[in-house]
Amino acid sequence: MQLFLDLWELFQVRQGAVWDALQEHFFLVAVSMTLAVLIAVPLGVLLTSLKRLSEPIIGIAAVAQTIPSLALLGFMLPVLGIGTNNAIFALTVYALLPILRNTYTGILEVDKATVDAGRGLGMTRSQILTKIQLPLALPVIMAGIRTSTVIVIGVATLATFVGAGGLGDIIMRGLAMQNSALTLLGAIPAAILAIIADFILKRIEILATPKGLKKSMKGCFIHEKVSSSRFRLHTRFDRLRRGSDEDTVVVGGKDFTEQIILTHMVAELIEENTELNVEREENLGNTEILTQGMMDGDVDLYIEYTGTSYITVLNHEIDPENPPTAEEVYNTVQEEYDAEYDIAWLDEFDFENRYSLVMRGADAADVADMSALADQTDELTLAHNANFGERPDGLDPMNDMYGYSWGDTAQMDDGLMYDALRNEEVDVIAAFTTDGRIPAYDLEVIADDLNYFPPYYAAPIIMNDTLEANPELEDLLAQLGPLLTEETMAELNAEVDINAELEEVVARDFLIENGLIDE
Repeated sequence: MQLFLDLWELFQVRQGAVWDALQEHFFLVAVSMTLAVLIAVPLGVLLTSLKRLSEPIIGIAAVAQTIPSLALLGFMLPVLGIGTNNAIFALTVYALLPILRNTYTGILEVDKATVDAGRGLGMTRSQILTKIQLPLALPVIMAGIRTSTVIVIGVATLATFVGAGGLGDIIMRGLAMQNSALTLLGAIPAAILAIIADFILKRIEILATPKGLKKSMKGCFIHEKVSSSRFRLHTRFDRLRRGSDEDTVVVGGKDFTEQIILTHMVAELIEENTELNVEREENLGNTEILTQGMMDGDVDLYIEYTGTSYITVLNHEIDPENPPTAEEVYNTVQEEYDAEYDIAWLDEFDFENRYSLVMRGADAADVADMSALADQTDELTLAHNANFGERPDGLDPMNDMYGYSWGDTAQMDDGLMYDALRNEEVDVIAAFTTDGRIPAYDLEVIADDLNYFPPYYAAPIIMNDTLEANPELEDLLAQLGPLLTEETMAELNAEVDINAELEEVVARDFLIENGLIDE
């Protein structure tokens, strides 16, 4: 019940944003489906006369639909760039198969006696097609269109990863922040849109079928496969509670390059220097998910950032006139995590990974700091990930503090943001300062002169009972601290993001090079 109350309150606050996202979503679906119908129906009709080509062409459409949607969006990025063109292309491809197959099958399954009767009346081939075959096949064709529409409405939520907007923006923000009400705020309109679209298309099918043909079809049974779109929230914590297994330590991590490297680094270090069994649980999302995982006993330790916990978990606010020092932030999270969550913060590493605004080097030359950027934002496009769009230290509070009014904003995948910036499809991105692509792509971090972003020093956090059972872990993990500087972390990240090395290989090589494990 509380969830629905939260959902209603959230809707009242964000109904304008929901309406905008719904319009974007509808546009993507409408254009994609129009293109798919214009391509698939004529092609399906043509294939009934070219039966030898039907199997390979329908097979190609089937193969295209098996390509993961995110892969298809990413694959077309160099050609179509970010935004609606990329999304519309992918959605059109996904919509083709049901329409093409149903058009082809529906026409072929029209009763031959009826077609012969038309020929006997002197009808031409085009008249037989338009007055007999297509009307009789219409219910089957419409079933394909309805199926494709529901599929496209669901897949369109992934358009957020290439900055095409839609309800996926809201859904991904909800998932990023582990906010069920926010996730439903995007998912429910998408589900309603699918139901309404299916209902309208069914009415169109009934109205478009001639009355005489309706009567002649009485007693015939048309079997339709009705597809339903489901929105599922999955958790990576799919194993049973481990109880008090003191011989096993679960090392968790978030879902970006640096965190995956650190997850493997910590796990490898513990495996090679203790008798403990180590399980890795990387790609677990964000701070909220990992914190809950620790509270549920599914994760024992992971690397967190002081500022993130200070703001998003403990809900402290930053006074720009008197911002807390890095030491004050660390002491606060250490004390309050111990008291509220029974979690210990170990010694900080020597690097922090801050959010910051990043621009192309040439464009940043005339921008002294983030305040100086304010006069230009109405002509600039900002790209950011879903997490930044919703964090307390994210987009909206930053805009308020600096007086930003962006010409446009695009929510997209972290990796795609950098390609979009390099290709001049966006002008500014909200990025992590230790990302190796910043120096590699000749990008510049814009100075946060108003101290909007707090200190984000990395440090291991561990359940107190795990630390009490394995006190040697504190000194072991402390060895990483002085070795992991901001420059070093950026280099390690670049090995993965630029040189395509595996995260676990980069982590192990680092440990070997620094004498922390044997080769």
